[in-house]
Amino acid sequence: MIQVVLGEHSFNTEEGTEQRFSAALVVRHYMYQHWTFDNDIMLIKLDRPAVLNSWVGLVSLPEPDSRPLADRARCTVSGWGVTSLNSYSLSPELRSVDVDMFRNCWYYYYFRITENMICAGSYSGGKDSCQNR
Repeated sequence: MIQVVLGEHSFNTEEGTEQRFSAALVVRHYMYQHWTFDNDIMLIKLDRPAVLNSWVGLVSLPEPDSRPLADRARCTVSGWGVTSLNSYSLSPELRSVDVDMFRNCWYYYYFRITENMICAGSYSGGKDSCQNR
C-alpha cells in the first residue's frame, strides 16, 4: 500500500502540518523503465480530498502548447534527495535549490538523458536536484 504525506518538512519531526492519505488509485506511465528512469512519472489519486492551506497547495502545470523553457532558464527544485556525491543517505529535511535548465545534457550524460527528461543543474557544478553544496 502506498501512503502519501502532504505538508511534510522533516522526516524526523512530527510538526502537525502533515496530512496522511492512502492511495485510492496509482497510475504509472505505461512506458516507464526502472533501469533508465525514462518516463519516471506517476499519478496518485488520494483516498479523500486534501485540505489546502499554507503547507499544502496546488502546483500549476504548463499548458500543452507551451514552449519549452529556454536554455539556462532558472528553476527551483526541491526534495529529500542525497546531498553529496556517492551518498545513499537522504536528507531528513526538505531542501530546495535554484538550478539552470540545460539543453545540451547529452554532451555531459551521453545516452542516460532522454527526450522525456528535464536536465538542470549548475555549469559550475555542485547544484542539481540531488545535491546542493
